[in-house]
Amino acid sequence: MPAARGATQPGFSTAHIWMISFAVLWLVATGLLVWVYTDQEKVVTENDDLRRENTKLISPNEKLLPHYGKGQPGVVTVVGLLEQDRARTAELASGQPDHTPAAVKSELDAVVDRIRSEKLVSDTSSFGGASAVGALRSLYGEFTNLHTRCTDAENQVRELTDEVKSLADASATRRNEFDAQSAAVAQKLDEISREWERLQEDHRKQIAEFEKDLEDFRQDASRNIKELSLKRDSFEKDLTDIQQKYSDLRKKLGELQITPVPLQTLRQPDGLVLTAKAGEDVVYINLGQDAQLTLGLQFAVYSPDTSIPADGQSKARVEVVSIYERTSACKIVEKSPDELILEGDLIANPIYDRSRPLIFLVLGEFDLNHDNRMDPDGAAKIKALIENWGGRTTDTVSARLDFIVVGSPPREPRVIGEATAEVVERNREITRQFEEYTRQLETANSLSIPVLTPPVFLRFLGYRETDPFPQS
Repeated sequence: MPAARGATQPGFSTAHIWMISFAVLWLVATGLLVWVYTDQEKVVTENDDLRRENTKLISPNEKLLPHYGKGQPGVVTVVGLLEQDRARTAELASGQPDHTPAAVKSELDAVVDRIRSEKLVSDTSSFGGASAVGALRSLYGEFTNLHTRCTDAENQVRELTDEVKSLADASATRRNEFDAQSAAVAQKLDEISREWERLQEDHRKQIAEFEKDLEDFRQDASRNIKELSLKRDSFEKDLTDIQQKYSDLRKKLGELQITPVPLQTLRQPDGLVLTAKAGEDVVYINLGQDAQLTLGLQFAVYSPDTSIPADGQSKARVEVVSIYERTSACKIVEKSPDELILEGDLIANPIYDRSRPLIFLVLGEFDLNHDNRMDPDGAAKIKALIENWGGRTTDTVSARLDFIVVGSPPREPRVIGEATAEVVERNREITRQFEEYTRQLETANSLSIPVLTPPVFLRFLGYRETDPFPQS
């Protein structure tokens, strides 16, 4: 907001300033008149004397004029004229034509004292004996300053009025906009409130429907559970009967498989020796590229007269070194001193099968280096040998299993003194492994799966018990 220009008397309005200015002008003029006429008292006295003298000297033939002053009526005298001017001056000074100069001066002094005491006029030096013209000039200068300030104040008031009006208009515009926005928001809130109430009502209806459906579902589920419970009991009874029948059939199947010829599948030859010459360490067999051979595969050699014995003991062992279309060359890696490899000898390997990979389960712990201590990697070595010669290994017993190689069961270590938490946990793991070992062995026996001990397994591969375990 612009500052007021020239405002020296805050609290006074323009009207007050104008009234003060006129009062000051009037008082100054009155004072000057009093000052003029105060010094003329002697003149008045002299005028009275002259008037009396003049009255004596006036000729009777002089023309009569209107009465002025204290002379005789109709007689124009200097004193009358002076009295007339004095009366006019007194009337101008105090408003009373009959006031004497002393009375006028006294009244004017009182007014001047009041002006000086109230200090409403900034400069009162012109009221203390200066001439009337000087006082008027000073008063007019004061009036001019006041007029300029009043004009500036009026302009400032006009500017402020315009600014207030502009602000009022802008405020009114903003108020109207705010009222419109408030009305729109109120309407939107009302719509949202109605929509919320509708959604609440729909939600309550959905909850009621859901609770009804849930109750129906509970009732249906309860009925179904009862029906399923009855069916489960019936199925469990049927399952028990089926399991019993399956166990009986599996036992009979095992008896049929194992009774005629022990380890019958192991005692079937895989091929024949075609040519063998005395003194040479190479023989040829009747298995070629179509028989799924691999280099390094070894076969045990048996005489056709004795066939393959139940203990798997062979007279020689050969290794495939070259594979041809229908035959393969094998070098002799081991044979009994008093035995010869002849044409027509049988060859066999329990891991090899030309039609499909055979499946083995390696179970337990093994002492492969014959030092009366279980090898930590014994089972892993047997698995690697089987897989390198074309077989497959598994960790579970099933009807598809061809052979199971069984080692010693896990042994629980002896505990001396108070067992630590680590020993207790290790014993618990060994117990679990022993239970798993027993369970799988029982399952394999129930399925009549051929069980091979490490010596038997190695003999069917053409090894003797004293031979080192073959490296894969």
